[in-house]
Amino acid sequence: MLSLKIVAVGDRNVGKRCLLRSYVEGQFPNDDIKNVSNGYRKDIEFLGKSIRLVLWDTNVEEDNARLRHLAYPLTDLFLLCFSLVDLNSMENIEKIWYREITRHCPHTPFILVGTKSDLLDSKMSNRHGCSGCIRTKAEELCKRIHAFKYVECSSLFKEGLDNVFNVGLHSICSAQTHNGDKDDEQQKTVKNCVLM
Repeated sequence: MLSLKIVAVGDRNVGKRCLLRSYVEGQFPNDDIKNVSNGYRKDIEFLGKSIRLVLWDTNVEEDNARLRHLAYPLTDLFLLCFSLVDLNSMENIEKIWYREITRHCPHTPFILVGTKSDLLDSKMSNRHGCSGCIRTKAEELCKRIHAFKYVECSSLFKEGLDNVFNVGLHSICSAQTHNGDKDDEQQKTVKNCVLM
């Protein structure tokens, strides 16, 4: 079975761990998120092949910032996560997270993920500006940092979770044409797509 490593990065409390756990477990986690493992696995079918997704949440604590990059080697895909109801977390994608992953893994594909979409359309989002404005800013950010695509999800309602990972897997397929310099033994193949 093909195994792919996917690492979620982004500010604290943007919903990275809830995104991963809701996707893997099929329900929103009700326990104390902080006391749960940073790694998860899920077996899926993609383009007719069995794939094991190994999903990692990064620790954003100040003490671990210097060590965080140690989780990055051999990553097949990064999820750059921000909360749709926290504009600072969106700004930090460009200021912190994009720079960090491209410094350590310049050829690894990444997608931009807006989390907590259920809150964006609620009355609560009125404090943060119109939802259309935030989505426009996210699309502009996606273009500026050359992310494969921008997607949104709600871990609470399990909306868009499958799309996050399907788009991510397609970004890996797309990236293979740009990273053609790897040895054949290092290539991970799925149907007509070579996954690096």
